[in-house]
Amino acid sequence: MTNEERVLNGLRAAEPNHSVPWRGKELKRFWAVARKAGVSKDGVHLIIEGHFPGKSRLHDLTRGQFIFMMNLLFSNGDAPDQELEERHGNINDNQWRKIRYLQRRLGWSDVHLTNYICKLARISHIRFLTTGAARAAIIGMEKMHGKG
Repeated sequence: MTNEERVLNGLRAAEPNHSVPWRGKELKRFWAVARKAGVSKDGVHLIIEGHFPGKSRLHDLTRGQFIFMMNLLFSNGDAPDQELEERHGNINDNQWRKIRYLQRRLGWSDVHLTNYICKLARISHIRFLTTGAARAAIIGMEKMHGKG
């Protein structure tokens, strides 16, 4: 091996470790969320076995499955609706955050929120939500929250 090859080999970036599904401090965050939810280490392993047959450890999960587990623990066992978060129409993030805030204040499930918005805006799916319809949903939800 020549000096040039040694230098070039030394300058190459290290390959990322794909053997673990988490990045950086996510594992600490995962266990903090699990403790807050009241789930022990054995409980986490039981949840993994229940949701992902054939897998029993965090190392066995893929990145997407690890994130699903974090969301599951964070939402206290209610499986989060990924489609709702990723495909909520052509509205800006501030409007979506306001809708989600009001949803939590009203105690609505994701299905209840979706049905309310679809009926109010006369759309067949949440992905067709417009800014005007989002504004109407926010106003309606604020009025309902004010009554309660």
